[in-house]
Amino acid sequence: MITSKLKYEAKIAEEANKNPRRYYNCARTYSRGNGSVDSLEVGGELLTSNQDKASALNEYVASVVIQEPPDVPWHALPSSKEDCLYTVDVEEANVLKHTLRLKPHKAVGPDGISPMVLKNVGSFARPLKLLFTRSIRHASLPQV
Repeated sequence: MITSKLKYEAKIAEEANKNPRRYYNCARTYSRGNGSVDSLEVGGELLTSNQDKASALNEYVASVVIQEPPDVPWHALPSSKEDCLYTVDVEEANVLKHTLRLKPHKAVGPDGISPMVLKNVGSFARPLKLLFTRSIRHASLPQV
């Protein structure tokens, strides 16, 4: 039975370019799990509560991740009026087109608005157009 399973898996791997869906379905069967950590040992202490495990993992990740200061904050805009983009025209049709392309099941942005809300409510195109135009003309972003 083991050899037939290995032959089956080898065949799927060989045909991965022709049938990627079949390959990923097979691979997914090996990676299924509940995504949880049963228990975690930190400094000789066994952690079992979700809160303790999350705190320990968070502390570890924070200790190994290097925080590099950003060169330019994401909200920085030109400081002088000469650098502004006065010739940029934001059209309502383009705003609507791009909001309809949003993937509704993605995470919310820094504004806290779900892409599902923006996609499903087409009446946001006009206010968003006004917001974009005003932000460009005044070289500033509204506070979130």
